[in-house]
Order: sequence, then C-alpha cells, then structure tokens
Amino acid sequence: MLLAAGVVTLSMLLIRNHLVGSLRRLDTSMSGLTSGSSDLTQRLPVQSEDEIGRIAQSFNCFLGGLEATVRDIREHA
Repeated sequence: MLLAAGVVTLSMLLIRNHLVGSLRRLDTSMSGLTSGSSDLTQRLPVQSEDEIGRIAQSFNCFLGGLEATVRDIREHA
C-alpha cells in the first residue's frame, strides 16, 4: 500500500513539473514579447499535443504573423 502511494505521488510530481515547466517557458516568451525585448524569430518548442502544446503552437503562429508584418513595414518604409 505504501509503495503504491509512493508511486502515485511520484507520478503526480513528475506530471506537475512537466506542466509547470511548459507554462514557465510560455510565460517567459510572452513576457519578453510584452517588454519589447523579444526576438520575433524565436519559437516555443511544441513538446506535446495537449492544451499547452496547442497554446505554444498558436503563439508561434502569432509570432510568425507579427514577424511578417514588421518585415513588410520595414520594406515599405
């Protein structure tokens, strides 16, 4: 019984750390963008197909569009 509880606890900690790590990377990238110090060519690694992975993919698409817009403005200025 104690072994099963230990395995469950360890599994929960690993899952939590994975989710928190993904959210921290997303937070860091978004914070860099809002501060104006972000490199628009950098993309988030998409490591899963869950909600966090889909958010990272959407964020990457957003950055791609923003990068193209900035490039167009530079070319026409």
